[in-house]
Amino acid sequence: MAPSMLEPEVQNTHFHDMELCQLLHALDQPMGEPVKKAVRKAVRARVKKLGMKYDNEVSSVAHRSS
Repeated sequence: MAPSMLEPEVQNTHFHDMELCQLLHALDQPMGEPVKKAVRKAVRARVKKLGMKYDNEVSSVAHRSS
C-alpha cells in the first residue's frame, strides 16, 4: 500500500505530525533503494518516538488521576 493512500486517515484524525507526514510523502517519490531504506528507518523511529511520547502522556494523566 502506498503511503499516500493513508493520507485520508491521517487527515481525518485529531493528530497530525508534520515530520511523519513528510517522511511518508517522501516514500512516494522515486528514489534509490538505499535512500528508501533510510527513509523507512526514519519513519519507524518517528512512529516509535511519537508512541513513547503518547505513552508517557497517558501514564502521567493516569498517575495524576489516581
